[in-house]
Formats: sequence, structure tokens, C-alpha cells
Amino acid sequence: MSDVQYKKVFEKIEEHFRGIDGWAEMKNYENTAKYVFKAESLIELLEVDTCGSVGGFGPGQQESKKYDNPWKFVNDNLYNRSKWMEERYK
Repeated sequence: MSDVQYKKVFEKIEEHFRGIDGWAEMKNYENTAKYVFKAESLIELLEVDTCGSVGGFGPGQQESKKYDNPWKFVNDNLYNRSKWMEERYK
């Protein structure tokens, strides 16, 4: 993928994080789950493209680096995986 494509994927991930927070705030958990799945699918796409596997098994990804998660309902692990990938492509 090109840098422009990666940027678009990160924008979509952030859009899905907004969806997670919005639907969870309204207690619509079915739609919340859909947005979690969408965000995680894009993160896994980037992980496979970069590392060859999913779930944080790339070099340096297992370090205990934590990011300040601004999202109320987004799982910290999911957010950390996305931020690690985003840093990799900056």
C-alpha cells in the first residue's frame, strides 16, 4: 500500500473509534460491536501487511509501551495496536 492508502486506513480506524464511542454512549451495543469489528479488521489488515501476523506479534510491538487512550469505550489493547501501527507509518 502507498502512504496515501495507509493514511486513509488510519482515518477510517479513527472514524470507527468515534462510532464505537457514539453507539456505546447510546447503549446500542449491536452497532457498537459492528464498529469494533470494523476497526479491528482494519488494524489486522495493517498488521498482516506489516508484520505477517495479527495481534501484536511484530518486532517491537510487545514492548510495554502504552498510549493515552482518549476514547471512552474503545478497548486499550485495540487502541494501542492502532497507535503502534500509526507510528510505524509516520
